[in-house]
Amino acid sequence: MVNENEKYMEKELELASNVTLLNEKCWLANSAREALAWLRVNIDWPSSVVAYREVSKGVEVKLAQRPFFRGQSNSTWAPIAGLYRISEKDRMMANTAACIMAAVVDIEFETLWSVDGAQNWPPVQQGAGYAAAQHYGMKTTLLDWTVNPSVAVDFATSNSDYEKAAIFCLPIDQASELGLKIKLPPPYINRLYLQRGVFIDLSTTNVEDLSKASWKIEFPVEPHLPVSGVDNEENRIFNINLLPEDKWFKKLKKWSNEKAQEISSEQNLTPIKLSFEFAKHHGHHPSLLNYSDLSSFYAHDIYKIIQDYIDRLARRNTNTGYCYDPKILNLIKRDNQKFFEWLDCAKIEFKRCY
Repeated sequence: MVNENEKYMEKELELASNVTLLNEKCWLANSAREALAWLRVNIDWPSSVVAYREVSKGVEVKLAQRPFFRGQSNSTWAPIAGLYRISEKDRMMANTAACIMAAVVDIEFETLWSVDGAQNWPPVQQGAGYAAAQHYGMKTTLLDWTVNPSVAVDFATSNSDYEKAAIFCLPIDQASELGLKIKLPPPYINRLYLQRGVFIDLSTTNVEDLSKASWKIEFPVEPHLPVSGVDNEENRIFNINLLPEDKWFKKLKKWSNEKAQEISSEQNLTPIKLSFEFAKHHGHHPSLLNYSDLSSFYAHDIYKIIQDYIDRLARRNTNTGYCYDPKILNLIKRDNQKFFEWLDCAKIEFKRCY
């Protein structure tokens, strides 16, 4: 008798079989659903497994590389950071606005992390405010990616102004060879964790190199294919809102753009002064007023979420359990040192495959 998992696998395989190869860097699907099935069958599932092959001097470990995923509603766009999509004339002003927002966010996050009860959350890493500015629509040198293909498909099909969407896939080892910095999301922005988002800094990499290192799968932009969840208690499937509104960040973005008009250069930015000025008129981040919400209950959830990030990037299943790709662990740790120190304090360990 065929169980539910087998039926699901058969369905995904059937959908994935309809995808065709256009060229060595591009695949074509008839729908977003086919594209997602193809990504699962050919990329997401196989790369979670360790393949062992006997060689003359023992056992050779083969670890398939998992990519980062980026969904774009226009398949003709290259994966370019927002700051490089605008003219040089507008770039300085946009960068100043992003730096203003980043300065305020860094002060707020550092203050929030220092209060009682919040230390169970990930510590604030360098560049956290800049990542937050990127996430909320400022023009920066960062580019948003995700470790979850379902999230990429959701974003790719969220804008029906275009005909054909695409998912770009960047193998992690290629990102490493390009010298790209990979940043896990800053704490206290819940929707970033919902999206399993990561940031790649393109300030030292040109667009052509990134395009050569990545490949894509194209498909019609409609209909929208949202990420879904399962409510086991009510036995129903529901859509997950990946972009819940945050009024505080919305106000900060508007204020930062206005403030940038008054400031001539980045040298005039004083984080504490900017933070005080914004808070005077618009208040602190709501979490600072209700930091008791950041209790161990939520910390327990955040441990699981960060674990899921690492699992999706580096975990490999074996016939006796699972292990972690040391090359990928080292790459993630290089750019997220504080995250790993925090995980060490929580006694979370990663068994390496070799």
